[in-house]
Amino acid sequence: MKKCYLLLFIAIFILNTIATGQKQAIDFISISSGSGIPVGNFSSKNIFNTQAGFARTGYYVDLATGFLIKNNIGLQSQIRFQKNSTDLAELFRQLLAISGPNNAPDLLGGGTWYSSSLLIGSYYKLCSKNNISFAPRCLLGINYIIHTSSDILWAKNKWLLSPVKFVRFGFLFGTICNWKLSSHFSIIGNIDFNGNSISSKSLIDSAFLNHSILSLNSGIGSSYYF
Repeated sequence: MKKCYLLLFIAIFILNTIATGQKQAIDFISISSGSGIPVGNFSSKNIFNTQAGFARTGYYVDLATGFLIKNNIGLQSQIRFQKNSTDLAELFRQLLAISGPNNAPDLLGGGTWYSSSLLIGSYYKLCSKNNISFAPRCLLGINYIIHTSSDILWAKNKWLLSPVKFVRFGFLFGTICNWKLSSHFSIIGNIDFNGNSISSKSLIDSAFLNHSILSLNSGIGSSYYF
């Protein structure tokens, strides 16, 4: 956690240096939260899909800051924390269907996907009437992914889902809707698509796999403008 805040501070310092060189100041600081809906293989709950993530809808929290560098073009840095639980009940049900009632597996423990990301990129402010504006954005950076371990006993063989811990390239594409309440404060809403790829071992045969951790996110928050 402390490392993420340090990286955000570094990112803000770099952006501030660039913005200062362009004779521009900080534009906003915002915080928002919402739902993280898994898509693709990340949401798959098919045990025969070796890249299935069995991920359920979760939530995320964002902390972001932006600097205008030219007209309506700005640079943005963002930290995102996201959590998606694993549908272990469905995994257990499918294992039971495969093994049969006389050879039923026992499920021990739980599993959850955690993602912490530091992203930097650009945004473009589209002004409109009634104090409402939109800002499409494109961010790139790093993601730190953790999946907590789960133990599954199948007959006399113990299968272990080891904890997954990876640092990988990440991305985010989306837009922010800004409803300005005063000269400094506004309510924001966002919808975006973010993700990254990780590698792990198959539960069934320990084969080397590549996973795409993708989610569609939407949420609300508030922003302070300088």
